[in-house]
Amino acid sequence: IAPPAGDTVPANDRRFLTLRVTRDRIRMLHVAGRATNDVRALRRWLKGNPSIDLVTFFILRTPTDKAFASESELALIPFPVDELFRDHLLSFDAIILQDFNAVAYHLDQHLPALAHYVEAGGGLIMVGGPESFVAGGYASSPLRAVLPVEIDATRAALSQDVGDFRANWTEEAVDAPIVAGARELLGDDLPTFSGANILGNVRGLSTVLLSHPTLKTATGAPMPVLAIGDQGNGRSIALSTDSTWQLIFSERGAATDGEGYNALWEGLLGWLMHDPRYDVSTLEVRGGKLSTDPISVVVPSAKRRTWHVSLKRLGADKKAIAAKDTQGPTPLTFDPVPAGGYYFEATSDGVTPIRKDFATEDGGDEWADSRPDTERMKQLAQLSKGTFRPGLGELPELPAAVRIKAEQTSVPLVAPWIWALAAALAVGAHWIVRRQRGLV
Repeated sequence: IAPPAGDTVPANDRRFLTLRVTRDRIRMLHVAGRATNDVRALRRWLKGNPSIDLVTFFILRTPTDKAFASESELALIPFPVDELFRDHLLSFDAIILQDFNAVAYHLDQHLPALAHYVEAGGGLIMVGGPESFVAGGYASSPLRAVLPVEIDATRAALSQDVGDFRANWTEEAVDAPIVAGARELLGDDLPTFSGANILGNVRGLSTVLLSHPTLKTATGAPMPVLAIGDQGNGRSIALSTDSTWQLIFSERGAATDGEGYNALWEGLLGWLMHDPRYDVSTLEVRGGKLSTDPISVVVPSAKRRTWHVSLKRLGADKKAIAAKDTQGPTPLTFDPVPAGGYYFEATSDGVTPIRKDFATEDGGDEWADSRPDTERMKQLAQLSKGTFRPGLGELPELPAAVRIKAEQTSVPLVAPWIWALAAALAVGAHWIVRRQRGLV
């Protein structure tokens, strides 16, 4: 605010507020190549979420199906691929491609636009199945560049492993808020999944949250089952199995009433929509609210890797004010900084950088101007027929306190045994009278 005339405490004329922008409704497009248990489970969760505005398309008739009728006589609606991905693509916040073949349904011509959509800020989830990833024609398409994992584009590439497996949480998943709810409910005892698409190593600074227990990538690393990554201004998720419905309908899923499935997808969708509650990892800032206070920051997952933590000012200048390295979860303390907006950025090899914004100020709540408005106090005293005194020293001496004591006692009219005797005599007299008149 503009300082008024005579303002001697200008530090309280400016306050820093943290605003978190959330979406009232998330508009999603769910395209599924087949009607399966996994498709049914995901669609039911999406439909049951009141914050999601869902548009779903199922492919119920494939190009190889023999239809003994013309297209105009079929009751099924043709998949509007051109209309959705050419005219309405930007109207969606996120797109889910689940077991969907890009070539068979002519989506390949729109994949460059879909890749640009992700890099510009959109969200993409690719869910596995017999017609997904390599088998769906995505390995040699522009969409490959915005997936968090590599997929093999050679002719001899394997597309799927049909063996049963039990996925493992990775080290990165242990402290990741994105899967904290699912891990709390399911622990390490995940149900058995049936089949997985063959994926390669993660791309760039993407993160693997679930890995295959036996399958390896070309570099010998465990094959990703669930991976996430930032792609330009957008984000993408790769889930290489179509068996997550087991988190609901298996014996393990029944033990949690299916809440493990709900928690997993809630975290994935929250991260996809840039909700800070579901980041891969978070920084904890302690102190620093006042410009005279030192600032401490804690990297929760620092116990497994070396982190380079930089303190920077918000704005165009990305130069670090101070920087320190840490290999443990102990707090890092930085010197006080002038009032303004700042952020900590923690980087480490092979993982997505972590960021936390905060602000310091000269004043704070304690510096709010608590001086009384003299003129207003005089008006209040006049209206209430009181007296205004500018200082405590001018108050008259208070009179001695008067203590008032109230006491209440109760005394019965007669003793209780007298009431009992009178009642007994009355009952006896009543019986005698009735006997004399022949009523008994």
